[in-house]
Amino acid sequence: MMNTEEIVQVLKNHSDLSDYEYTKVTKNASELFFVKKKMELNRVVNTDTVSIVVYKDVDDKRGSSMIAVTSADDADSLNSKITAAVKKAETALNPYYPLASNQTSLIKESANKESLNAIALKAAEAIDEANQSSESWLNATEIFVYVTRTEFLNSNDVHHVDTKLSVEFETIPTSSHNNEEFESYKYYRNNTFDKASIEQDIRDILHLVKQRSIARTIDTVNITKDTPVYMYGEMANLIVGNIMENTSYASHVTQSNHYDIDKPVSNTKFDMILKGQIEGAANARTFDNHGVVLKETEIIHDGINTNLFGDIQYGHYLNAKEITGSYPVAEIKAKNTVDALQPHLIIDHFSAPQLESASGYFGGEVRLARYFDGEKYIPLTGFSITGNIYEALQDVEFSSENTTTQKYQGPKYFIFKNLNIA
Repeated sequence: MMNTEEIVQVLKNHSDLSDYEYTKVTKNASELFFVKKKMELNRVVNTDTVSIVVYKDVDDKRGSSMIAVTSADDADSLNSKITAAVKKAETALNPYYPLASNQTSLIKESANKESLNAIALKAAEAIDEANQSSESWLNATEIFVYVTRTEFLNSNDVHHVDTKLSVEFETIPTSSHNNEEFESYKYYRNNTFDKASIEQDIRDILHLVKQRSIARTIDTVNITKDTPVYMYGEMANLIVGNIMENTSYASHVTQSNHYDIDKPVSNTKFDMILKGQIEGAANARTFDNHGVVLKETEIIHDGINTNLFGDIQYGHYLNAKEITGSYPVAEIKAKNTVDALQPHLIIDHFSAPQLESASGYFGGEVRLARYFDGEKYIPLTGFSITGNIYEALQDVEFSSENTTTQKYQGPKYFIFKNLNIA
């Protein structure tokens, strides 16, 4: 494949384009595959992906088109692709917007001294150490350890390199009851190797799949509309993503936002700070897709939407004083938290959690929940729980227990009342 310098020189020679952005993603990976406790495959995967966005200005409009560069390309074929992309960009025009400029260059190369295979084997060892339940087991496990190097540059001399580690695994925990097997699913992702976190997640999912095997129907317990509902994990990520979506430049330009500047998102006092980097949050990155360096930005203070954020294109359309960039992760700071002492319902697994931004509908079919009756937890399954996220957030509460997910750092549980349980 052509190197970065060769590709940039071809771009600079094209007087028919107005601007360009270049991104090269190099991913080196170690992957392990297990059936129960037996390793079936240990492989190394290395890939390079190069993409270019070319921009063409026509009067006060700007069009763009993307090019994929392959290992078969040379200067001649790349020239042909650029010429075709420029012509295509001329046919899909939007109001003009600039590209990132005057950004402090960030060059973050890998500081990892261990081989990826060594880290993957350590992850496998941590999983095996935690996989000691006598009532549940892991049917299949796939471990992926990546180092991803992203190089970005554009025609305004912005140049960044970000290199990050990702430790991931997927596993199928299984348990049996009355000669019937029950399966669940666990996906784990972290931007650092955290042995304690891996072991705790495995112990938790083995316990939960056993609970699934003995779960009752909801009509066997006394749940009312006022029963607090604790949501975490994938649903919590969807909720955080929905708040971010509704405080973005893009949603305000398209008038699809449900929140407005200086208006409350919730009657509950909490802060939300957007960040590029959070240890443990796998989505973290130092700059966005347009090369804007990601600094901390508070968008919610005491439950009130105080700021917007997002893509340079939509920020320009809104005449934003300072373009923040598009953020991958957030920190939530709850001003008041609650402890789980009174009866409550924890939703552990939705069959397919849903959150529809336009209508606010969220919820789904519950595969496993646990009802605390004041003395003990009772596993439940086979019911649905739904609500409107914009209404539910008005009186949301947060747990005192904290967590770090792919998307955010903050309270582990979002606590809602008055949801529809059936």
